[in-house]
Amino acid sequence: MTDGFMVPAPIICPDVLPNAIVEAWRELLADDEAAQQWKCYHWLERDASAGLLSQTIDCVKAAVAAAMQPGVFSAEWESVLGIETWAQLRSAGSPLHLHWDVDEVRGRDLDETACPWMSIVCYLASDGGPTLVVGQKPDDTWGRRRVHHALSWPNAGSVLAMPGDRLHGVLAEFGASTAGDPVRFTLILNLWKEPLAHSRPILSNMVPDAVPVSAPGMELPPRAMTTIVALLNEDDLVEGTEAEQAAEASSLAAAFASSPAAVPAVASFETRGVWLGMFDRKGVVELRLPPIDYDARGAGADMIEWCDLVSFEQEEGSAGT
Repeated sequence: MTDGFMVPAPIICPDVLPNAIVEAWRELLADDEAAQQWKCYHWLERDASAGLLSQTIDCVKAAVAAAMQPGVFSAEWESVLGIETWAQLRSAGSPLHLHWDVDEVRGRDLDETACPWMSIVCYLASDGGPTLVVGQKPDDTWGRRRVHHALSWPNAGSVLAMPGDRLHGVLAEFGASTAGDPVRFTLILNLWKEPLAHSRPILSNMVPDAVPVSAPGMELPPRAMTTIVALLNEDDLVEGTEAEQAAEASSLAAAFASSPAAVPAVASFETRGVWLGMFDRKGVVELRLPPIDYDARGAGADMIEWCDLVSFEQEEGSAGT
């Protein structure tokens, strides 16, 4: 489901939410009762007004629209019926298994996989591991091949937007404990063009009023991350000027676009198994990923590159393709 996207890859926009909005969400989620409410999925009609939530959505819409082709987001927004929303609170060492965002009730009752048009992660803190996005759709077959992937690091106020049918999860922060208080706070906004089989409407007492902000939401222009192949170490760089090295990177990117298998494997890639859990399938996805630089996370490091999708080992008794 790539319609409306410049490339079949996520969009990462920094500094979308002003500090006042981030702090208002953090204050709300610091209340145990409110946090429990927001862990459940709720529904907001597209044109409904809901204080801080609507203010947040307006900031996100402006940023994502600016990062896409002119006029695309506004045209697609007219087809959106509503927003499914919830919050996730995790300790730094707690991963989240790979999954697709789907209509859970339709999946369990009818065994149908329906995904939102767009899935958006709003980062409300700068702690915890990155969001991993893999270019695998629910109906894609499994097998060794090269696919796009993205790592998006938590940075308070930033936003990750991706096609709603992309496999994704959270990698734990290296060496961090799964115990202790949550430090990784995110607000999820799923934009749906079709009604959910069952939805809980947002309650008026769940959302505080909008807050005054002293500056526009985007202190830096959003960047639409295009499909690139990153040169992973100095040995991979060609000799010559920066322009010549950039041309070599572009050549690799062009080779990937025409034939991903033509791009040579990189010896420094690491093979890791990541658990996938869905209503219709469970098992381990084996990926070969570039090394993850946890020391660079504070600088807002993110990347959209390619990885090797090696295999999916289905758990016995679990259905799926």
